[in-house]
Amino acid sequence: MSIISEFRFQSPGYVLSDTFQEVPNICLDFVQELALDPQQPYLWFWAYGGDTASFEEAMADDRTVAEFIPYTRTETHTLYRIHVSEETEIVNYPMWVEVGAELIDGGYEEGWWYCTVRLPNRDALNQVEEWFRHHEVRFELSGIYTSDSRNQTGSELSEEQQEALRVAIENGYFDVPRNGTLGDIANELGISTQAASERLRRGHRQLVEQYL
Repeated sequence: MSIISEFRFQSPGYVLSDTFQEVPNICLDFVQELALDPQQPYLWFWAYGGDTASFEEAMADDRTVAEFIPYTRTETHTLYRIHVSEETEIVNYPMWVEVGAELIDGGYEEGWWYCTVRLPNRDALNQVEEWFRHHEVRFELSGIYTSDSRNQTGSELSEEQQEALRVAIENGYFDVPRNGTLGDIANELGISTQAASERLRRGHRQLVEQYL
């Protein structure tokens, strides 16, 4: 039976690491990843939360970026396509293909890459964890559940989940493209970004279970 796993990871070997050092406030919302060469995939993402000009200057000097193209600009967000360079030390794409992962959600915020992926079974998740350990990538698992567990109903939103969802909506976190960040929500709630992420995901999941 397939599982859905939520986790975050970090390492200086990933694409854009130099850029994040120069523009630490930038946040990314992942859109798509495609590859002709698995070691040099193309990434599409919305960038927001930092100075656009500084972000582009940093990407232009970043050894891990072979090329970047801005596709769409709004008042607060820019959609980019970047080509990962051959100098990037760690690339997840071949591993995702090997284990049969489907990327549901992903991005970058406050020094961490985060993602939600569907995997064919628990063995595949074990392979993912082992791959990260082998490449000395810091890995933190925050959630894992099966299709059956997501369909169980009967519980209600906790007060903490309700508050987190309300703050997220007020801050534009669910807007497309996203306006608020996990950091904004965490600051307003007085909790860590990891705790804010977990409350939002559990509350969101509970609403889906209850109504769908």
